[in-house]
Amino acid sequence: DGNRVPYTDAMYKDDLLRDKYQSNPFTFLFQGYERRFALYKEFVMLVKLITSMLLVILVHRQVVVAITVLAINVIFSGVSFATRPFIESTDDLMDMCARVSVSLTLVLALVSMPDLVDLGDARPVVSVIMLALQALNLCCMVGLLLYSLSWVKNKVKEFRAVCELDDTCKHTLSTDPHSVVAGWNLPLELRHRVWHSFWRRVMSEDGVGKEVEERFEELCELAREKGVNRVRDHYRNAKDPYQLQVRQRCLHLEGVDVYWDGRVHDGHNDSVSHFGKFYVEHYPFHAVFVADDSDDYAFMHDPKELATLVEKNLDAGHLAQCRHYRKIL
Repeated sequence: DGNRVPYTDAMYKDDLLRDKYQSNPFTFLFQGYERRFALYKEFVMLVKLITSMLLVILVHRQVVVAITVLAINVIFSGVSFATRPFIESTDDLMDMCARVSVSLTLVLALVSMPDLVDLGDARPVVSVIMLALQALNLCCMVGLLLYSLSWVKNKVKEFRAVCELDDTCKHTLSTDPHSVVAGWNLPLELRHRVWHSFWRRVMSEDGVGKEVEERFEELCELAREKGVNRVRDHYRNAKDPYQLQVRQRCLHLEGVDVYWDGRVHDGHNDSVSHFGKFYVEHYPFHAVFVADDSDDYAFMHDPKELATLVEKNLDAGHLAQCRHYRKIL
């Protein structure tokens, strides 16, 4: 829509479902977690590794092992409760149930150790409590798993007579109609709810063809990434003879011997030679420069910036000789 919006966890979740991410064999390591906690599963694996090593080292000291594992689990549970790393709230609740269940099981196991407490005839009672705890945890897990299904959520909403409204611009969902409707941008809501759905339906029809549908999705993704203003600039500049000439010269310059000493991604050009790879993306038209001798790169959408790069590299002076020698080498 041409307006910059915050990148939310909901957008992050949708992006991970795209083909280019699903083809990544390591997507399972961070899928389902909030973006800021993408390494949470690695953290869990590290905790399990440390716990396993302690169990091996202290194998003959059962009481010490039980106390150590309980301490690690309580600390880790506290971190999990504080961070709530999952995108879905039901996943966070399932994780909390599991942490509480494990912690209480460890406490009961520690209490029932003969070296600490002599329970006598009460030992079977502890076993019954432990089984009841596991059964309760299983019921909670099954209930939360069922509630995470969309059709179950809809049935619960119908039973409770709850109506949720969403804002397609802010990507928010609320049961308070006054707060949601008051913030609606009606022209954009109409476009999102009616016209976007209409064109997606048209492009998914059997007679259209798979190639057309894939191209439509590709254009939608480019519009989301670059914004509608840059798409409009693409067509507006295509009508300008001078801009068309600049584009043709950019295509001519594509290669690994292009000079650029201007703006880069971090605002500070660390390259010494200022030479690097230069290539063009045709839609919406922009160029990318990647420096040879540093980590600098630049996305060039501004026509004036592209014109400056073209003038510097096509100037028949010292820079042209440098480019010529680089091509020879």
